[in-house]
Parts: sequence; C-alpha cells; structure tokens
Amino acid sequence: MSDAAMIIALVSTSALALTAHLAIAAGLLRRHPRWRAPVALVLAPLAPWFAVREHMWVRAAVWVVGVIGYSIARAVAYA
Repeated sequence: MSDAAMIIALVSTSALALTAHLAIAAGLLRRHPRWRAPVALVLAPLAPWFAVREHMWVRAAVWVVGVIGYSIARAVAYA
C-alpha cells in the first residue's frame, strides 16, 4: 500500500472515530444522568457502552468501526 493511501486511511478512520466519540458525548450530555458524558470523554471504551445503553446504536457502531479501522490501518502502516 502506498504511503499516501496509508495516510488517508489513518486520517479518515481516526476522524471517524473521533467524530463518533464526540457525537456520543453530546448525546449523553442531553440525557440523564449527565455525568456519563465527561466520563465517556475521558474513558474512551465506555463511550460505546453508554451509547448502546441509551439506544444510540448507529453512533456506537460508527465508533466501533472507526476504532477497528484505525487499528487495522495502524497495524498495516507499521508492519
């Protein structure tokens, strides 16, 4: 895989995961109890857990896909 394609893969998957993470935190901030939003921001693996519990299925799925995609892209980039 070329360097440009690898950079595009890394940037796009990390942007996807970060955007989903912030969307989950914003959604949690609008729901009670509100303490879950800052906790989800600091402890990243709790974000999809809280999202699933609040029936934010799409946000949780996008977060998981972004993180798995980033992990795969990073593993390929450093292999």
